[in-house]
Amino acid sequence: MNEKDTFKLCVINPNTSEAMTKQIYLAAKSIASPNTKITCTNPRFGPESIEGFYDEAFCVPGIIEEIEKNQDSEAYIIACFDDTGLDASRTFTDKPVIGIGEASYHAANMMGGQFSVITTLPRSISALENNLKKYGLYQNCCSVVSIELPVLELEKQPNMTEEKLQAKIEHLLDKTRTEIIVLGCAGMQNFASKMQTKFGVPIIEGITSSVKFAESFVALGFKTSKKSSYSYPRQKRYLGKFHKYQPKI
Repeated sequence: MNEKDTFKLCVINPNTSEAMTKQIYLAAKSIASPNTKITCTNPRFGPESIEGFYDEAFCVPGIIEEIEKNQDSEAYIIACFDDTGLDASRTFTDKPVIGIGEASYHAANMMGGQFSVITTLPRSISALENNLKKYGLYQNCCSVVSIELPVLELEKQPNMTEEKLQAKIEHLLDKTRTEIIVLGCAGMQNFASKMQTKFGVPIIEGITSSVKFAESFVALGFKTSKKSSYSYPRQKRYLGKFHKYQPKI
């Protein structure tokens, strides 16, 4: 890809909240290069928010369907901080697939020593800690904490969200070894810039970080390796409702 090429990037919100999809699009658009054409979409079916392991399980087929519908894209972003369906998506396509959680953790790890993650509900903490261990970054994470607000309330109650985030950030910076804050939900991205200005430390959110990772990977000519871990799924029969997801390769 050279500077004059148009780069097609598909950002997938794994839940069915169209309001959140619009927020995600605006965040991605705000940081994207001029030649990056962004499509932001969400599945037609599934949970309206993702809050724990059960919700995650019912999002993956919808994510795969959105990738299939947008095969002309050159990279994909999974815009859920749990990195819902990330491994399955990388198996489905050889194009780069970026999870906003993984992108945020790696960005934070390059900006300082210890970072902390702020998520929505306590039930999400275990999933995020599991991912940090998987990515080999758990030892650099000072803590994973929640503001005890459901995902859909972040937009409905912005003042309360801001107050809770501010209080949690103050505590983490004053009472722990935290040097960087990671906002652990796509719905928190509106608060990143303001909090960074207020506290003077990097406040990382996953949408903008993922856009820049995706642009860089495509510019470098990187694709997902199909040698082993993310090789295409073996052809076999899928019965019942899942027949349409049956591997075709």
